[in-house]
Amino acid sequence: MKNEGLTSEVPESAAVDTRIKLRNNKQYFSFAVARTLSTVGDGFGPVAISFGVLGAVGGTPKILSLVLFCQIVPAVMMIIFGGVIGDRFSARIVLSGARIGSAAGYAGLALLLMGSLRSPWLMCVAAGITGLSQALFLPASQKAVTALVEPDQLQQANGSLRLWANIGRIVGMSLGGIVVHAVGASTALGINSATFLIEAVMLAGAFPAGTHTRARGSIVGDLRRGWKEFSSRQWLWSVVLQYTVVVASSNALTGVLGPMSAGYLGGAAAWGFATAAQAIGRVAGAWTTLRLRPNRPIFVAVLATFPTAAPMFVLAFHGDLIFLILVFFAAGVCSDIYNVLWGTTIQREVPQDSLAMVNSYDLLGSIAMAPIGLLAAGPAADTWGTKPVLLTCGLLVTAATAITLSVPGVRNLKAQSTLKGNS
Repeated sequence: MKNEGLTSEVPESAAVDTRIKLRNNKQYFSFAVARTLSTVGDGFGPVAISFGVLGAVGGTPKILSLVLFCQIVPAVMMIIFGGVIGDRFSARIVLSGARIGSAAGYAGLALLLMGSLRSPWLMCVAAGITGLSQALFLPASQKAVTALVEPDQLQQANGSLRLWANIGRIVGMSLGGIVVHAVGASTALGINSATFLIEAVMLAGAFPAGTHTRARGSIVGDLRRGWKEFSSRQWLWSVVLQYTVVVASSNALTGVLGPMSAGYLGGAAAWGFATAAQAIGRVAGAWTTLRLRPNRPIFVAVLATFPTAAPMFVLAFHGDLIFLILVFFAAGVCSDIYNVLWGTTIQREVPQDSLAMVNSYDLLGSIAMAPIGLLAAGPAADTWGTKPVLLTCGLLVTAATAITLSVPGVRNLKAQSTLKGNS
């Protein structure tokens, strides 16, 4: 009888065989090591920027907000054009070039902090370069995996990348305060710049010197092609719409509402334990995807979004710390199950010549809504209190997820269709 369950477990022998193939794939291994290295360095980048700007002569919270704003805006504005570039040029050119840009931006920040922040506007320019580089890198990096592994290895390849990236991020975040305290913010940013430069070299070696991905036409034509591929897939645009709500609510929780509500738990230390549990959960979630093969990957991915709302409800009703840690861990596990299944399905279902473009439309929904949740959460909590806003965020996530599960394209997309590749 055909298996109609939501998921099926990959036989251990098949999983081990795929892991061996990935380890022996030198190009993929180099790509994975490069990505992990940069996540370690980037883990303490935000800490270094915050403490560096605030600790510099003339540094104020207003200047810090301006610098961070200038880092986000280019990423939001240019992410679509990052997709165009990712489909026009080889991964070697785009990824290495973007990381060189990131290295230059963080090096500029480091040099300016050494000079005690003599020009806040130059800080904004340097921060803007890092944001622009990220907009160029992200769409192409998700596409690049398909050039390194076979279609039947994509889920394990993505799961492994997420696993090591999450570990690297935890290490980087753990070292952030220590490194900044020990050597100073400017040196920490210099280290971060160096990790991006090393990654650029390793990425250049991971991909052969290449030809363009396809013949180059007009930019407008590229945008239309990408939009057609995006809008013609009901499961794709409906989940992206869902995640505009999920991302805005999640950012409101982690950036504003959670810290505001954590006083009854004991303050910053308790909140740190909860968010650490979420980070550890992400590692566990990525590890889980190495062995599970969903029969309906998008349905399972969307289903895995429900636990995202749980910490919002626990905080709203003043649940105890242990319970909050458990639901944050569960939310972390499910978030990376979602990320791997979502990314793998896009890689398998979307044609190669439009993959970076479609990735950019997907990323736009997440990046554009991230600051909106942060911007709205504080004033809303001041006006109505944190409990109503937390409940509203939790209900929005729950409702958006339930509605998305009712979409036929989400329910009906079967894993069997993805085995055909990108034809």
